[in-house]
Amino acid sequence: MGGDKIRIIVAGHSGFCGGAKRAMELAAAAAETGRHVYTLGPLLHNPEALKTLKQMKIKVAAGVSDIPPGATVVLRAHGATPGEIETLRAAEAKIVDAVCPFVAGIHKKIRALNQRGAVVYIAGDAAHSETATQSSVCANKGGVFAAAAEARAAKPPEGRPAALIAQTSFDRAEFAEIAAALSARIPEIEIHDTLCDWMRKARESAEKVARETGLMIVVGGRASANTSRLFDVCVAAGARAFLVETADEILPEHVAGAGSIGVAAGASTPPESIDRVVRKLETVAEGI
Repeated sequence: MGGDKIRIIVAGHSGFCGGAKRAMELAAAAAETGRHVYTLGPLLHNPEALKTLKQMKIKVAAGVSDIPPGATVVLRAHGATPGEIETLRAAEAKIVDAVCPFVAGIHKKIRALNQRGAVVYIAGDAAHSETATQSSVCANKGGVFAAAAEARAAKPPEGRPAALIAQTSFDRAEFAEIAAALSARIPEIEIHDTLCDWMRKARESAEKVARETGLMIVVGGRASANTSRLFDVCVAAGARAFLVETADEILPEHVAGAGSIGVAAGASTPPESIDRVVRKLETVAEGI
């Protein structure tokens, strides 16, 4: 390194989005009541955030059957199904609604479409918890599509209105291609852009830093869809990129020969995780 201090650039909109920050704050407040507190599934897709919740003695329930009657239940940021909420109410659970307000708004939009008898199509990953909850709210399911090729085989709505929505963290370019494919097959379909603007800004910032530095450390959970897409954006920008969940994963080969390093983080990554990664990068770089 020739004694020069390495330059580390943290991309804008890295770390907690508003919905993730709100969910963590609501969970922390619930923990302070002294009641038995559970989250219905992982609150966020980030191991360090979940570790913090565990330290607060908040338990993760795999399903509603794992939650005792009368417990406090924090709904995850990705939402809950109508059936799950009904079961929790029947068990007299104290429900803390930590669903991302933007996600909740999409559910409200779906219910309005339901009232019109619309068939709802979803652009997203069918296995993702947010997409699963969106689908559970749909009265008339048109299908979930992860690629335009799948959408080209979509079944038309047969005289009903039709609408397309999206998983908030879905790729914007892929959404546009799916929308085009469905529009060609169902000309009257309504296209509702429900992609998260925070994530758009985060990806644009990560791409800019990736082009500037040529080397990116992406911080976040490997199970996090938006973190994975940040990584893909950095690679597409031509940067050498590494995805790490914690600062402990930073190795000398990650920074060897670099004059500058970019850091980007998923929307469910705590700010402390980013700080630890930056400090570790500085320490490792000094030792090379």
